This record gives sequence, C-alpha cells and structure tokens, in this order.
Amino acid sequence: MGRTFISSRAALALLLAVATAPATATTLLQGSVLDTGTTGLLSDTALSYSLSGDQWIAGRFVLAAPMRVGGVQGLIQNNGSVGDTLHAVIRLPDAQGLPGAIVHSARFAVTNEYEADWEGPESIRWTLGAGSYWLAFEVHGGDSFTGGMPDTALTPLGNYSFSYAGNYYRYPALNSGMRLLAASAVPEPASWAMMIAGFGLVGLALRRQPSALDAARFLPPNQ
Repeated sequence: MGRTFISSRAALALLLAVATAPATATTLLQGSVLDTGTTGLLSDTALSYSLSGDQWIAGRFVLAAPMRVGGVQGLIQNNGSVGDTLHAVIRLPDAQGLPGAIVHSARFAVTNEYEADWEGPESIRWTLGAGSYWLAFEVHGGDSFTGGMPDTALTPLGNYSFSYAGNYYRYPALNSGMRLLAASAVPEPASWAMMIAGFGLVGLALRRQPSALDAARFLPPNQ
C-alpha cells in the first residue's frame, strides 16, 4: 500500500485553518470596555471626594463576556507628591450588592502632582469572567496617597459606593471618572484544543515527508 504525503505548504494551510477557526463563544474585543470620560475640568477640586486610608471610592460595572484586563484608571487628584501610592481593586458584589471580596488588586504610583489626571496600574493581566464587579480605588496599609477623585465624569456609572473605615455604603450621587481597558480577548477552550490538534497534524505530516534519499530509491534505473 502506497504512503500518502502532505506537503509543507499543505500542512501550513491546515495549521492556519485550524488556528483561525471561530471559537464557540463570543469574547470581548480589545480597547476601552469601560470609560466614563470627563467633562474636562481636570483641575477642578471643588467637588472632589476624598481618598484616604479611611475613605475609598468604587464604581460598579457589568461584563457580558470574559476579558483580560490590561489596565484600569481613575480620574485622581493628588494632594501629595509624585510617586505616592494607592491601590486599584476589583471586587465582587456581596449579598447586599456592595463591594465585597477582592478578585484582583494592584498598587500603583501617581505621576501627577496637585492637578487631577487619569492614573492607574498598566501592563496588568487580570482575567475576569462575565458578570458584575466593582472597580475601587483604595488607600491600603503602606500606601502614602492623600487626595481625592473629582466629581466630573461625563457619563457616570449607574452605581457608586463610598467606604468609611473599610465598610462600603451606597452613594449614587458620586460621578467619579473610571476606565477599564482590555488587553485581549480570552481564548476559548475549544480554540486552544483546535490549535493543539493543528500543531500535532503538522508535526505528523512533516515527519512523514520523504527525504531526498527516499525519493532516489524509487527512481527508475537509467535506460
């Protein structure tokens, strides 16, 4: 029985077809997933809610599909020095719908002084499933930040919460600016399985390709 060979070009085409096959579920695209924007009054501190060791601010958001978070930002007014630190935190809602258990947390240093600007950790890789979450800005033990968040969101979130001494309370009057940026879509398990199968098929095809010596063995003798 003759052997069937797959050329390198055919193997590559097979790999590309497998790797680019659509996943079985929808995922979020790259870019800004949550962005309240701002009215542009970045230096306006008349309506700025305090951020300190006792007072934190959180906004609630909903994801319709899984995503990998690449960065979070808050519109933050720093009353201290450049390099002062605080935390960006993702929390799950508790039984009352208020910020509860921590899912992800990252300390970051502010880069502005006295004027408000978008601040937050970058180059993070937080994976979130579909569902409801709170994005909070908190001053934890060891942090040095003193300041606040101006009340200047252009399109405020539907729900905000304000904490005192570690306990969160509903505070819908807040208009704090917040952003959530997606690093990339989370690959579906079916996509990983298809890609692995594709690499396996390519490897098998390349192993089965005849060498020049094998091909010479089948050449007819010179007449």
